[in-house]
Amino acid sequence: MKELINLLAQQEENLISLHEIITDYQKALIAGDLHGMEHLLDSEQKRLSSIQNNLEIQQNLIKGISDRNNLNLSPFSIKKLVDALPSGAKETIKLNKLMKSLKIYAGLISEKNRLNGLLIIHSRNFIKEIITSLIHNNKNILDRKI
Repeated sequence: MKELINLLAQQEENLISLHEIITDYQKALIAGDLHGMEHLLDSEQKRLSSIQNNLEIQQNLIKGISDRNNLNLSPFSIKKLVDALPSGAKETIKLNKLMKSLKIYAGLISEKNRLNGLLIIHSRNFIKEIITSLIHNNKNILDRKI
């Protein structure tokens, strides 16, 4: 159980780091820093790979705990494990706290990715308008609000 708690704490650190990377990416996107965005995308890929590895280990650990304690957990999730364990146990409290933290950071990352996607769409549309205006020799391009 301790190994699972340590793994989830590491996963929490991964998600915190990923959130920071995505926040920095958003800043680089707004600033138009292509070199910074490329570097951050590399960092993001490495962090996502680490998160994926941890998820696979997590599944195996939960399956092992389930088998050792004769718990019928399927699918093997933290929530199912927490629900199956005694509610007042120290380990259950730690698992529950980590599970909530992971869910919060996953939500923050999802929202930040959504906002970054909107920024990219807006930027593409703005660039299309500029190109169209230049092609049609439209002098109103300078009167546009960003």
